[in-house]
Amino acid sequence: MSTFTIMAKLPIKNLSTKVLSARVTPDVYKAWQDMAKSKGLSVSECLRDAVTMVDKKPILKAADGIIVPDELNRTLGAIGGGVVTGIILYKGIKATLINNPQSGLNDNEIEAISGIMALSGSLLVGMGIHKLMAEK
Repeated sequence: MSTFTIMAKLPIKNLSTKVLSARVTPDVYKAWQDMAKSKGLSVSECLRDAVTMVDKKPILKAADGIIVPDELNRTLGAIGGGVVTGIILYKGIKATLINNPQSGLNDNEIEAISGIMALSGSLLVGMGIHKLMAEK
């Protein structure tokens, strides 16, 4: 069996590429090489078009962008909101504890408290965002 790599790049700006890999028999590998050569393309270009296009139209792109299922959209929104909230909470709590010498906490305790509280807050906010987006 031979191994070849498919480079898939969507026709949208600012997206990085990822590698798809498949193990095929030598005759399938040779067929892809021959087909790519006959079209004047590299194997990678030929495979990319085969994976991302149907009837010369991108399969993952709508008129205004990539089609994203609602549940994935809600999840990504919740994760993003939770992460931003967590970062803000972590930095705010840590700064408050550092600037409050009466607390008597050492650096490790300040880190632990800041991290736990930020994680808790980000989870709550993320769940709230997910629930609000689901009710739309």
